[in-house]
Amino acid sequence: AVSPPKTPRPGRLVKASGVCGTDLHIHDGEFGARFPLIPGHETVGVVAAFGRDVQGFTIGDRVVADNSELCGHCHYCHRGKELFCDNFIAHGVMVDGVFAEYAAYPAHHVFTFKNLCDLDATLLEPAAYGVYKDDDRVSLSPNTMFKEEINVLGSFSQTHKFPTAIDYLGKCPTISTIAYRKRVKVDGIVNKTFKLEEWQACLDAMKNKSVIKAAIVFD
Repeated sequence: AVSPPKTPRPGRLVKASGVCGTDLHIHDGEFGARFPLIPGHETVGVVAAFGRDVQGFTIGDRVVADNSELCGHCHYCHRGKELFCDNFIAHGVMVDGVFAEYAAYPAHHVFTFKNLCDLDATLLEPAAYGVYKDDDRVSLSPNTMFKEEINVLGSFSQTHKFPTAIDYLGKCPTISTIAYRKRVKVDGIVNKTFKLEEWQACLDAMKNKSVIKAAIVFD
């Protein structure tokens, strides 16, 4: 995305990059993509150069990066709602991404890793996002929730990180995939693809407390 840096700054040599479903949306002109654009945001590389004030890295470090840049001072950033940041920038969506030889990121969004090959390490970015956001959003207490009042929607496999949730679901009606029928205690599974015109009714129902008293959404 950028030429080899003449003036060192947070940069790295790209070794591998994953292809995400987001890239398909970007190809179709969705997700607020700004063209012309080099896509790619799930990346692995080695540090090629960094700015003089950057600490904690050495040339050649194997790293991955968070593709999101946040302002840190808007209404949403102050409330921990980072993805709603008024000045949100996503590499590979709004600025050039990592389907290139070089890319540059803020140092605090770059992380070293070990014991993974480059191709496997491309999954660290999406996996880290799922773990961080789910831990941030989900808090279950058997003292305050009744199992018949909980609906789980979205990527149900991520609930495996929450033993309390799995043990507590019991007979909860669940939107999931058939693959998890034998792995998690559920009685009700809805395996349905909604038509576009049906989504508004679905969203309206999710906002109606008389329909769903507690919803856990993994997206």
